[in-house]
Amino acid sequence: MRFFLLYLLFSGVIAARCQEVNVRVTASFSGKPLLLESFYQLPGGDSIAFDGVRFYISDIALYLGDKRVYTEKDSYHLVDVSDEVTTHFRVSATQHFDKIVFHLGIDSATSTSGALGGDLDPGKGMFWTWQSGYINCKIEGRSNRCPTRHHDFSLHLGGYSGADLAIQEIALPVSPGDIVINLPLDKFLAAIDLRRQHTVMSPGPGAVALSKTLAALFEVSR
Repeated sequence: MRFFLLYLLFSGVIAARCQEVNVRVTASFSGKPLLLESFYQLPGGDSIAFDGVRFYISDIALYLGDKRVYTEKDSYHLVDVSDEVTTHFRVSATQHFDKIVFHLGIDSATSTSGALGGDLDPGKGMFWTWQSGYINCKIEGRSNRCPTRHHDFSLHLGGYSGADLAIQEIALPVSPGDIVINLPLDKFLAAIDLRRQHTVMSPGPGAVALSKTLAALFEVSR
């Protein structure tokens, strides 16, 4: 019996053991977990507070080198920094992997597929119109750098067609075990100018440019 089981194992008849991997998504400021509605110091003595940070992570896949070894089905996660439940999810893999790939935002096919539920429910507040599609990311807050009436900023980034396509692919190297993906918002603020880039409320060049800047900052926490 033992030799028969060994034969099945090496011949590939017995499926590889499924590995459950916990994925956690965080936001930080100056290396510490982001606290909403708390004021942070910016270079030059200015201050900033974040009232809300929400974004979609979708199309999650795991790779070993250039080979895709796992694709998550119905892969849409609305991450809300104010709700810890939304920042955790699990993926499964039957092979080793060394890279996680995902999108920041919602693809055009989903944006035009009609009313959807779960994290894609328009009632979640992350949907513009059928013409404009989903808001891939919302970052809102206050800073005395902003020349707006109440010094507030609203960055609603999205767009799913043509030159307004804002979805971004992100690929990060990972080690065996659970995965922590972090968005360092202090680096985002260092890469933009809130004096000019303080209000984006529709698809367009500004949303695309800020989406590219934001996507380049995602990192894996060790």
